[in-house]
Amino acid sequence: MELGGLKVKDLAPVLSAGALIDVCLSKTQRKTPTEIHKRSSINLIRKFYIRKIKTAAQFFTEKLKAITSLFPRLESLHPFYGDLLNILYDRDHYKLALGSVAAAANRIEKICKEYITISKYSDSLYKSKLVKKLGKVFEYLEEVRQHLQRLPSVETAQRTLLLAGFPNVGKSSFVNKLSNANVEVQPFAFTTKSLFVGHFDHLYARWQVIDTPGILDHPLEERNLIEMLAVAALTHLNCVVLFLVDVSEECGYSLQQQIQLFKNILVLFKKKPKLLILNKTDKRPLQQLQQEEQQLLKDLEKETDVCIAATSTLTGEGLDEAKNKACELLLQQRLLRRAAAAAAADPAAAAAAAAAAGDQPLAAAAAAASLAIKGPAAAMLHVSTVQQPRKPNIPESVLREIELKKQGVVLPRRRLERDIEEEEGGPGVYNYDIRKDYILEKEEWRYDIQPEFLNGKNIGDFLDPDIKEKLMKLEEEEQQLLQQEEQQQEQIQARQQLANLKAVRQKLQRLHRGISQKRMEAKLKKKRNGPRLLKKTKHQLEAARRALREEEINLDGVKRQKRKREASDSMEVEGSEREKLRAKIRRLVKSREKETKERKELKERKGLKEIKELKELRELKDLKEEEELEESAVARGQRRRLGGVRTAQAFKLKKQIDKKLKGRKGESDRFINVKKQKWMLSGKRTLGKTNKR
Repeated sequence: MELGGLKVKDLAPVLSAGALIDVCLSKTQRKTPTEIHKRSSINLIRKFYIRKIKTAAQFFTEKLKAITSLFPRLESLHPFYGDLLNILYDRDHYKLALGSVAAAANRIEKICKEYITISKYSDSLYKSKLVKKLGKVFEYLEEVRQHLQRLPSVETAQRTLLLAGFPNVGKSSFVNKLSNANVEVQPFAFTTKSLFVGHFDHLYARWQVIDTPGILDHPLEERNLIEMLAVAALTHLNCVVLFLVDVSEECGYSLQQQIQLFKNILVLFKKKPKLLILNKTDKRPLQQLQQEEQQLLKDLEKETDVCIAATSTLTGEGLDEAKNKACELLLQQRLLRRAAAAAAADPAAAAAAAAAAGDQPLAAAAAAASLAIKGPAAAMLHVSTVQQPRKPNIPESVLREIELKKQGVVLPRRRLERDIEEEEGGPGVYNYDIRKDYILEKEEWRYDIQPEFLNGKNIGDFLDPDIKEKLMKLEEEEQQLLQQEEQQQEQIQARQQLANLKAVRQKLQRLHRGISQKRMEAKLKKKRNGPRLLKKTKHQLEAARRALREEEINLDGVKRQKRKREASDSMEVEGSEREKLRAKIRRLVKSREKETKERKELKERKGLKEIKELKELRELKDLKEEEELEESAVARGQRRRLGGVRTAQAFKLKKQIDKKLKGRKGESDRFINVKKQKWMLSGKRTLGKTNKR
């Protein structure tokens, strides 16, 4: 259902006062920080609580304003819906409820501003009391929302048939027969307590039929809520009114009382098309009516300009005629309104169209209205303006059968293909001959072999007598092409294999070169694996030289005495030392001889260029190794130990301080202290799982 462009199903449920407070405050706790410390600065505390106040006020106002904005406004609705809401929910009560909700939202915004200026944190108490006052208002609005969703969707601009009358006269049965609605039907009054809507198609357009509750004949002030629904629909909807009268008087009211009710409520729909339907004619036909009752109906037809139709919802007699008559009345009224608008805009064209239509009022109205309507809207009227409409085409055989039936001649049943199938063995056995029903110029053609067609031309007309010879030539040419392709593929494969072999050879050559280079580098290295001392810096070397000079001056006399003492001992040691020196010299000579041999071989194999490259490689490697040694952990440790420490005593003190700072017992201390949570290791172990211990 839609109210002024608003879908009632989109209305969110209205929370009660307590639920609204809980939702908003819990959302405030989730969206804002929840802890503040006493020792924090006053600015932080103030910001913390001001944020709480603002968010809480925002959530409250959002919820309340959503209620006021989503619920329909009576001033913006169609008069029918405005009157309907007034009858169902009381306009004053409805407006008061929405107004109090809007006032509460404004009041909460003011309270928010006041609390921010005061900078207090007692946020929720006053607001809660204010919202709790609206508890009954929220309950009322929730009931209104639920009831709105149950109301039928009445489209005020659609073509409409509206049923009215006393209770239990057959309105609901009429709607069920006429449309796809399923209204409850019972043999007692006021079974229908609200509006029910059904739909049907007429002249390729969609129509709606509305079933209203029964109306009793008493003043407007004394009518109840159910009756006022029918009154509102009769007053505000642009429709054709179908007033149902129970001719059999089983509803409990006489025919005179029902006609009197029609006259009393005629004021509500005086300018609308009207149709008086005499229902339940299966129980009491019109011929059985008394003369007074028949005269009453004739007088009513003259006085009120109302059309009368007789129907029976039980047998369905007269329903289609009544429906067509009602639809024609509504279309005629709509066309007349459009014709009046067209006449006001262009009087000359409207007069010409009316003169062309002649005595047919509906055609004249349609012609005049078509001047005012252009485009697809004119086609929506579905009223023909043709003076001589086409008649339906009925075959002569059908007309002949109808005439024979009228004369009482019984025609034999025509033998169908299904009968032949059953005689010949049934489905699956009988083969249906499709060609026997072909309509051809000559019967000789019926079972001819049908030629094949391509693009609308017969293939047989384009056959070649030498097609076999041409086919043989094509096949030979195809074989030659295949052989050429095979040869080309073999050549390509051979080339690919040669290219692969060349690539493998190049890779092997690179590997052998690399191996030989590494061998030569290993041979040219001289004692690379032994211990190495770092190169001393310039200032250290100069300091060492100065110290040595001073010591040489002081120790000249000591050296002379030492030499005299050791002269006697040196004679004994010379023999053993000479042998050691000779062994060293032999080793050096052998190594030099090996190196010379290797160099000669290198010169013979690769030439001087490769030797130069090897020298450059050796120099680069020496530089890299020196850089690596300088950046190694040993070199860094030496720098750390020697840098900034000049005496042995200072070095010892530095070591002690390092131990204390690092918390080590000595150089061999490798203990790693891991801090563990107290809750994991404190106390005795209890029963239970130990997966977190």
